[in-house]
Amino acid sequence: MDQHVEAWKNITDAVHAKGAHIFMQIAHDGRQSHVDLSRGNAPVAPSVVPYETTVFTRNGWVPNSPHRALEIDEIRAIVESFRRAAERAKAAGFDGVELHNANGYLADTFLQDGTNKRTDAYGGTIEKRARFSLELVDAFASVWGADRVGVRVSPSGRWFSSNPDLPERLRRNLPLTPYQRDAFWAGDERAYTDFSAYDAARSDAAAEASTDETT
Repeated sequence: MDQHVEAWKNITDAVHAKGAHIFMQIAHDGRQSHVDLSRGNAPVAPSVVPYETTVFTRNGWVPNSPHRALEIDEIRAIVESFRRAAERAKAAGFDGVELHNANGYLADTFLQDGTNKRTDAYGGTIEKRARFSLELVDAFASVWGADRVGVRVSPSGRWFSSNPDLPERLRRNLPLTPYQRDAFWAGDERAYTDFSAYDAARSDAAAEASTDETT
């Protein structure tokens, strides 16, 4: 809406006045929504897969509404809505846009084989499941250029927090450092971003043991 564009200009102007940059993150709630947030229309997803959560509405936190699977013709309309959102972000003075492609939002549910059971051009193989996300990126790039478009992904969620080298540990069948769930949403860097890679942790431990032996 034009009112949103004008309101966001106050924010982007203030950020630029401080010599900083600001990107707009654009997302679609997908199935984790409620009819009160979509003018009575059911939430949408790539496929109908049982799912329960709570959604914040004008009546407070309520259970999400049942979702339905998108028809293939509807997908093109959603891609176009993302493109228009990118145009409005540009008009509002942002420096770029980011696709929210994580945390169970619509684009993420197209990527995941657990939530995407489609058998058409948007489901099945990895390439087909990624098609929706790539079309959104192309839509953003048509407005901004590729160098002003970002994509947020999140690989579910938790072992990455305590194992920054998780792919390497899995490849080498190395032991995993347990994550600390209580540190996810509060506190500081401790038990959140201060974990070491496996080889670095072993080197530190060896150095400490050597120091103990010489003292």
